[in-house]
Amino acid sequence: MLPARERWELKRKAREAAARLEQQDEPPKAPLLLTGPTWFSFSFQKPLRGGQSNGTPFTINGQPLYLESPSLEEPDRADMEHEVKTAYTVWDCSLVLSKFLEHHSRSQPDSRFNIQGKRLIELGSGRGLVGLSAARLGANVTLTDLNSVVPTLKGIVALNGLEAGKSRTKSEGAVEDVVSLDWNKPIKIGKEFDIVLAADVVWVEALIRPLAKTIAAFCRPKTIAICAHQSRSTRGDAIFFDALEELSLKVERLPKNLLHPDFTKETIDVYIFKRR
Repeated sequence: MLPARERWELKRKAREAAARLEQQDEPPKAPLLLTGPTWFSFSFQKPLRGGQSNGTPFTINGQPLYLESPSLEEPDRADMEHEVKTAYTVWDCSLVLSKFLEHHSRSQPDSRFNIQGKRLIELGSGRGLVGLSAARLGANVTLTDLNSVVPTLKGIVALNGLEAGKSRTKSEGAVEDVVSLDWNKPIKIGKEFDIVLAADVVWVEALIRPLAKTIAAFCRPKTIAICAHQSRSTRGDAIFFDALEELSLKVERLPKNLLHPDFTKETIDVYIFKRR
């Protein structure tokens, strides 16, 4: 659980934000599309056969992960809803969480965050970087997002050769499934998971409580959720952490020294959620 003083401060700021909204003559506008990554410039483009990468590849377990390719069919984003558009950007939190998993699975095999051989589900996968990283590190992963995102996600999994049933090294896992998951609808995934992953998923206020309920639904007594979080608003943070508390989830914020030493950012924290 967050320290009492920190919870009180979040609630105070949320009340102030709510009061400011009530005083506005016009209703608040829909949130603007969030700005993209602000540091660590990597190339996620898979080079053509015989070609070279145009930039520094993002690697996990010594191998590059690709999220783009001329052969990958992408939908027209012009008429996409705001919530869907964000799924096509690689956010800083995804980089931090991916490297956190690598740090604990490769450098610290006895760590409680070593995911090798574990069954994982990622919520709001977007381009799938965190889930793909987990598969590359030896986990069996289910990726989830809105239905319109699923075809591109499946293409990205194939681009990296991480589909279930494909031959691979002993240290690699696989993406077992890519499924549609709307946090506002009943969950139809019957599997149980050791770990729930999420990166930068707290931002649209209307989705925060449904997200918290989805996390809680997948958290069995021995399940842990690992969430990389960058604050978008104090009001949103207060809603999220209050909802987790109401759902009987214990919240632990990890110290920065547990993150990958080269992939930390002052504004990003990694949290652990689990049943009390």
